[in-house]
Amino acid sequence: MNYSNRFPILFERRWPIGGMATAIRQIDIERLVREYRELQEVAPQRRGAKRYFVGHNGVPSSGAVSNRREEHIAIALVNLQRSFALPNIGEYEFVDYQVPLKSVQTDGRIGKIDILGLTTSRSPLVVELKVTSHTGGRSDPPITALLEGLRYAAIISANLQTIRDEAKELFGACVDKQPSVLVLGEASWWQAWRDLGTAPLIALHDLTVKLRRSLGLVIEFGEMADVMIEYGGNGLPPSIQPTPAIRALILDDDVE
Repeated sequence: MNYSNRFPILFERRWPIGGMATAIRQIDIERLVREYRELQEVAPQRRGAKRYFVGHNGVPSSGAVSNRREEHIAIALVNLQRSFALPNIGEYEFVDYQVPLKSVQTDGRIGKIDILGLTTSRSPLVVELKVTSHTGGRSDPPITALLEGLRYAAIISANLQTIRDEAKELFGACVDKQPSVLVLGEASWWQAWRDLGTAPLIALHDLTVKLRRSLGLVIEFGEMADVMIEYGGNGLPPSIQPTPAIRALILDDDVE
């Protein structure tokens, strides 16, 4: 299925830098909610030998490649095997990275979840991770990260029974609540987008308030201290020292 054609708002990636706030405010919220619900109904399903938790070993398959900084940070966060907490999400732990969602190879524009977490409130946590590139670039804007997290949450929601069974088997965890979404960015990534103006972040906050109410989802934005990553590869895992602090962002308060 060509998901991006069927769900054009959820899969939108082209956002004008100069007019981003206006573009965000022009999103048809009712249509976006409808797309989320319809994606739940037709979401790809992994069955049989195709698992969600595929048995990662904490070592990047790409090797020690600096242009895969986001991948190495995601793996290192999972490798920490420690709990964090945010006001709306509560206590949570990162349990896996690069979690596949495709059922068949032709599931267009269905990628992998950067990090999947589990909360003590028994909800799977979809984490869309955003970091500054190894060259200092901004990467995707926050609105793109939010929409990506939403579509992955819709797919996880549609496959909650399977996710629950795998989480019970591998982690001894009970997962029976709807997924939560966390857009987690390094401080420098957030700052790079603030530097372009605060209006897009305020528009994103207003959109998120409506989505929380309409979808009944926990959606949170988190800022992580910039990471000093020691790249993995050649059989060695990436590592982070020290453990980064993660705090919640309320975008309209944060930018005033």
